[in-house]
Amino acid sequence: MPAYFLPHWAGIRGDVMSNERALDLESLKLKGTVTADDVLALRRAVFENGTIEPHEAETLFDINLGSGEHCLEWNVFFVEALTDFVVHQALPQGYVTSHNANWLIERVTREGVVETATELELLVKIIEAASYVPERLVDFTLGEMKRAIVEGRSLVHPGVAGDPGVVTADEVHSIRRVLYGFGGDGHIAVTRAEAEILFDINDATEESRNDPAWSDLFVKAIANHLMAASGYQVPSREQALAAEQWLEERDELSFGSVLAKMLQRGLSGVFDAYHEQDWEATALDRLAQQHRAIVTAEAVTELEASWLAERIGRDGVLKVNERALLSFLRAESPKVHPSLLPLIARAA
Repeated sequence: MPAYFLPHWAGIRGDVMSNERALDLESLKLKGTVTADDVLALRRAVFENGTIEPHEAETLFDINLGSGEHCLEWNVFFVEALTDFVVHQALPQGYVTSHNANWLIERVTREGVVETATELELLVKIIEAASYVPERLVDFTLGEMKRAIVEGRSLVHPGVAGDPGVVTADEVHSIRRVLYGFGGDGHIAVTRAEAEILFDINDATEESRNDPAWSDLFVKAIANHLMAASGYQVPSREQALAAEQWLEERDELSFGSVLAKMLQRGLSGVFDAYHEQDWEATALDRLAQQHRAIVTAEAVTELEASWLAERIGRDGVLKVNERALLSFLRAESPKVHPSLLPLIARAA
């Protein structure tokens, strides 16, 4: 275990792990393969005192990264046990510190890459369960999701190959879970870093083959970031990024017709929850969000507008989802920066 991480587990427990528990975990580590019976025994052993020792957590990671095959029950147990350890047992309880996030990233990666859906699910669960996680952990998780999508590795089904460069409905759901989890219950806007990764995913995938729910999430998330940067008070992420009910009809519609429906009526009413703020409300909102160490809403600047103008159509092609975003900005945002007007006119 890295030295920087040790002090942050201090105070979880003072007990010494029993020899029986040590032997159970070490024998599984050596065996490599985990069966359903093994998981049942682990649940009894690991949770006998209601907590997990730091060295037990390390061994669980070693078992998971072993070369043998593991049963589905192991995947569930691994995510459940490590989420409880990182979020509810590590101090301060309910929060993931930057040191602990660095340790977690180090433990789920091999040569800098998260290789399995089980490890990605662990990251998502921790982001969902914690009251606060460092922005770096969210950005890392979204970046690994992008890598898995591009490479055709399922985000939700361990060991299952997907269709490279295509965002499925399950993957949209996983990305939405991360965005919801980081936003928590507060009115926290989508950050620049998150917006960048969403653009990267959109650029790296084939829009016409992506699930239509991806278009819905992409447009809403980028618009949420820009509305906050334009001085608007934003709703909760769950409200701002919620999937439209009419997307359930997508099996009966083509990609083009679904996107047209989104532009015609899918966004109507969603952005009624955004409200302009006076300078005092903006200042108070900034202070509250800075207290949580999360990027806050600021008045739109030349730099922010330049970022969007450069980011849209970066590869020389104005994509369908980018056109949808610009159409929204034209209709909904009266404070569009002048440098964006040529892009908006191009999308018309």
